[in-house]
Amino acid sequence: MDTAYGVRKVPAILRWIGAAVLMWSVSAGPFAGGLGDVYRRVARTVVEIWPPPPSGTAAGGSGAADRQPLGSGVLVGGPGLVVTAAHVVADFEDVEIMLAGGERRLAKVERVEGLADVASLKVRDLPPEYAPAELGDSDALSVGDEVFVVGAPYGMRSTLTAGHVSARRVSRAAYGSLSPFVLLQTDAAINAGNSGGPLFDGQGRVMGVVSYIVTESGGSQGLGFVIPSSGFRRLLLERPGFWDGVDFYRLEGDLAGALNVPGDKGGLLVQRVEEGSLGARAGLRGGNIPATLQDDEVWLGGDVLLAVQGIAVGPAENVPRIERALAGIPASGEVTVTVLRAGAVREFRIRPNGPER
Repeated sequence: MDTAYGVRKVPAILRWIGAAVLMWSVSAGPFAGGLGDVYRRVARTVVEIWPPPPSGTAAGGSGAADRQPLGSGVLVGGPGLVVTAAHVVADFEDVEIMLAGGERRLAKVERVEGLADVASLKVRDLPPEYAPAELGDSDALSVGDEVFVVGAPYGMRSTLTAGHVSARRVSRAAYGSLSPFVLLQTDAAINAGNSGGPLFDGQGRVMGVVSYIVTESGGSQGLGFVIPSSGFRRLLLERPGFWDGVDFYRLEGDLAGALNVPGDKGGLLVQRVEEGSLGARAGLRGGNIPATLQDDEVWLGGDVLLAVQGIAVGPAENVPRIERALAGIPASGEVTVTVLRAGAVREFRIRPNGPER
């Protein structure tokens, strides 16, 4: 069943939410041509995700009646590519996909970004009539814009619920970049089975995938949170960036002072470093001590990234400067990284296309 609901309905990312960014406009406009027309245009891009069939059994074969759907997903990007929530498929290497027309196909779980709660699948033998949905720019959404969710709440396929963007919330987390991660909040009804399903704007463009709902009732009365398309586009669909494979947690103000981060600029606490990533080659170390900081669940004991190319990483407004500096590094060039490790400030030089020095 959909593990974003019930007792496990609130992943750790909930406690990584910071202040809301409120922008009151309706730039996306009302549903073009009527909500029904937009829905009919995009409904075939939404899929239902099931556990894999028993070994040696084809998709839709014996044992299907004994399984329950895991959640939803959406066809987007290249042929057969499905984006969903990570918690829907995290326990599987392969899953079964039920298409809008009822056909079942096997799919390979290609990539899972657990902390960001997004994942990508590759559907095998996708019928050519199932074209992907158009991917929109979630950065253009504002509070008050009309949106709708399509998924399989309680196993009821192709169900639509409509509402608005209620808020844009900035977390302390950064996944694969130095930029803070943004969540979209919506009042569109979300229930068990909606996790991983798409959030569409009024034009039928995918603006995100459903992550979880905060509720006390166990039903759709609550706050729904969505991973925006700008986030999963960077993590799953685009070419890996400089910090691909490294997750951070932002330390600033009193929090940075409590952890003895030198100076007044703060830094980024390294949470996770994937083997083989540039961060791993640079020698960055993730945390190994679970802790709670200002109601956020984090890992302590890892490095604190202080600066890149001499530019402090603590102030969020410095991120574009750092990105421009990294973009200007030649293939044979070096990047200087300053970290706090075990109370001592250390400097590393990294060759993006070679070993650490």
